[in-house]
Amino acid sequence: MKKYFLLLSLWLLGCSSIPALGPTFQENGALNESEATVHFFRPKTFYMQLVEINLFVNENLSGVISNGTYSSLQLPSGAHKFKAKEKRRGTGYSAAFGPKEWEFEYELKAGEVYYVVWYPSSIFGKKYKGQFIISNIYKPYNPVTDGALTRVKAEFGVVKNQFAEEQIMNTKKSNSIVDETKI
Repeated sequence: MKKYFLLLSLWLLGCSSIPALGPTFQENGALNESEATVHFFRPKTFYMQLVEINLFVNENLSGVISNGTYSSLQLPSGAHKFKAKEKRRGTGYSAAFGPKEWEFEYELKAGEVYYVVWYPSSIFGKKYKGQFIISNIYKPYNPVTDGALTRVKAEFGVVKNQFAEEQIMNTKKSNSIVDETKI
């Protein structure tokens, strides 16, 4: 009986994810030579699918990504501070038991394309290992010391273009609303 209850609970959790109604990602091909193009994305995962992430560039709220979505920006050359922060839910509920903010700094060049990913690296996720150019991972996930759901182990950083180009094709444009009351 307990097994059936667990399966039903997992199924209901899977059905209650945040919708991603925008168009599927397509690179437009035309690069802006005076600015850098930054594509933020979050691959579709079962783990942590209800968490929305606020994106900040140089402390300015710049977008929101949810499970299986992307958002793009044009930014000037130079060093930029990138931050991802779990979006607060109206109930005060937080899905993350550990860190709720991830940040790094990175130098951008005009005319270049960069891919920044927020990836929850649970016990199930090894796909992004070795693909980050820079990230803020606190420490790799360890099921023995961390348990199955005790802490969010998410990486937020720049990933290699060739790998990212394959992964971002499975995402849709974020339709989440930037809401400064839920920062």
